[in-house]
Amino acid sequence: LAVNFYKNKQLNKRLTSSNLIKDKLFSIIGHDLRNPIGGITQLLAVMEERHITAEEHQVMVSEMRKQGNVTLEILNALLNWGEAQLKGIHIKPTDFKAKNSISKNIMALHGQANDKLITINDDTSSELIMHGDINHFEFITRNLISNALNFSHLGGVIAITADNNGPGSHEIIFSVKDHGKGISKAQQGLFSKSDMDISFGTKGEKGTGIGLMLSKEFIKANKGRIWVESEEGNGATFYFTFPKQDSVSVVKQAEHIEA
Repeated sequence: LAVNFYKNKQLNKRLTSSNLIKDKLFSIIGHDLRNPIGGITQLLAVMEERHITAEEHQVMVSEMRKQGNVTLEILNALLNWGEAQLKGIHIKPTDFKAKNSISKNIMALHGQANDKLITINDDTSSELIMHGDINHFEFITRNLISNALNFSHLGGVIAITADNNGPGSHEIIFSVKDHGKGISKAQQGLFSKSDMDISFGTKGEKGTGIGLMLSKEFIKANKGRIWVESEEGNGATFYFTFPKQDSVSVVKQAEHIEA
């Protein structure tokens, strides 16, 4: 009887969590996706219906680009998260250089950084070789850097570092640190429980939390951990671990080269 009670309690807990996620997803689709698309169509209508100056045209095009980027980011996160829920998360481990993936993401976010005059410093070693799913690693780092940009003040600095975590360790500790608005204790509590929350950056950028939630799942699938240290008003540092190339893999590579 006690076992059945425990099973029913756990099932109800999962169903409640599932319903909360479903409600949040519908809220995101109905509000966060519809609003930027609506903004784009309104701007297009203005451009079509009346004569505008070259300066007004440039402002409107710039605004549409921003709205389009927001929509695409939310849609991609939704699709990735939905696929992970339906199919599960499958990793395709390979050896790759962390620096190359991080540099690729910094370049992809160059425009977002320029808009806020933010400097991104990548202090990771070019010799650092990881062993895991490279697509997951790139999604994680891109999401954390993008979040840091959203919550940084104009002219801020973001630092990306990597720590070997001591001799004999099989993982690397990465960190993405900003000096922005920080994260409240309440939001940190939601993050630790894998819940989603809508938050706003220093220029009104809206975050749904889906990307961060999916990052947590990718990190877990690659046998890593993620945590945050933050004080409201004094920035935030997100840490995550990812497996590095082990000695067995290095030996196999050397044998392959010699052969």
